[in-house]
Amino acid sequence: MIGLVRSAAAAAGGRAAFYWVEMERTMRPAGTWWTVLLGLVVLWVGLPLGSGAAVPPSWEDLQAVYTYDPALPLDAEVGEAEAGEGMLRHAVRFDSTNDERVPAVLFTPQESEEPVGAVLLLHGLGGSKDDVWLRALAGTLAQNGIAAMAIDAQYHGERRRQGAELLGADLARTREAMVQTVVDNRRALDFLATRTDINPDRIGLLGASMGAILGTIVAAVDQRVCSACLVVGGGRWELLARQSHHPAAAALAGALATPEAQAAIGTVDPVNFIAHLAPRPVLMLNGRQDDIVPPECAQALFEAAQEPKEIVWYDGGHLPDPATAMTVLGGWVRETFGVGPPPPQTAVPGSGPNRALSARTGDVGYVTVEAAG
Repeated sequence: MIGLVRSAAAAAGGRAAFYWVEMERTMRPAGTWWTVLLGLVVLWVGLPLGSGAAVPPSWEDLQAVYTYDPALPLDAEVGEAEAGEGMLRHAVRFDSTNDERVPAVLFTPQESEEPVGAVLLLHGLGGSKDDVWLRALAGTLAQNGIAAMAIDAQYHGERRRQGAELLGADLARTREAMVQTVVDNRRALDFLATRTDINPDRIGLLGASMGAILGTIVAAVDQRVCSACLVVGGGRWELLARQSHHPAAAALAGALATPEAQAAIGTVDPVNFIAHLAPRPVLMLNGRQDDIVPPECAQALFEAAQEPKEIVWYDGGHLPDPATAMTVLGGWVRETFGVGPPPPQTAVPGSGPNRALSARTGDVGYVTVEAAG
């Protein structure tokens, strides 16, 4: 009987399938017939009278997935500051939902008389809060009077678990890990709000790859983020799973074969969230030859965003060269915080919302191009 109701909800798609996934996950322990009864209610809610069209989850439904009790104590532990590379490094741990204890790192300028702005950094798939690029970026931020914080995403870094992956064929685990990581980053924002040396009104977000995908959701559901920079991120999970060359993509594509699965993954698809960053600005940086997050996925995310928005295209794969990255990120830092490294002397401003970086003569500069996709 449960199978029949599950199939009907999947066929209905949209809100019906979304509600079924949420209800079955939370109510199954109550018993088979109770689950079936609620499932019939799900179908009635998810299918609009007089219409066979599927209704996508509303913004309220999507926000509810990431709702938590902000009164939950952080019980934060902050280690002794370690000085080096022009900044102070603080090891941090705090409590999150589902009894998770989240390891994090906070970088602050060595000297500051007033509260400073901060950037929430999100690492990519397989990375951690201790990534070399992340520490280097934190050092540059600290030298310009800006703090930075990063956590280990679920199943990453100090949170690794044998046989557990954030992205894979187990769609339920994938979705739950992504939701947990988004909430954990919101808890990191809660932690920053307790710091007297941090200005809570000047908090940006920068994510790379998976960090850009989940960072989109963090910034959309949490208004404390004033600006977002998304590096090699994209949207539309079903498209990414089919076209990406990442080893986990094929397994994910198989898991997304049913309408029910596609509705479930919609609750962690950034294309359903990015429009809600507005009127806060969003900057994207993507490669035209990226075979991990294909350009079509990046363009889909950009098109779903509202103004003010900007995308910078570079000629290359999943990793931009350091000069390109620092030029673009430096510009974002200056626009967000009013401080930062000076722009390269060779930079030439582009004239449109879509820009590419040209390094043909060894100089990094902006040139106007047409959008991909």
